[in-house]
Amino acid sequence: MALLAVEGGIQAWRAETPLERPPGPPLGRPKVVDDDAQKLLDLRAAKPGSNCRTDFERWTGAGQQRARIRYQDADARVAELLALMTPASGKSS
Repeated sequence: MALLAVEGGIQAWRAETPLERPPGPPLGRPKVVDDDAQKLLDLRAAKPGSNCRTDFERWTGAGQQRARIRYQDADARVAELLALMTPASGKSS
């Protein structure tokens, strides 16, 4: 009987005090990726025909491996943005 009373008390306490979880990361694309993509677009606009990888990696100030990862993420975002801005080909009016 005592165990049932304790268990009932624990269940009542859990019902009254819900678990509090720390807030997770915000949903959606991180701001850093969008900022990096904008910087990469700016660098490429200044140097047409260049992929500007070394300039971008130098700009980040991050370690070599982290800078490469940021470049890859930014390059993917730039490609995504350009695909959204380019009208779909093959459609006739």
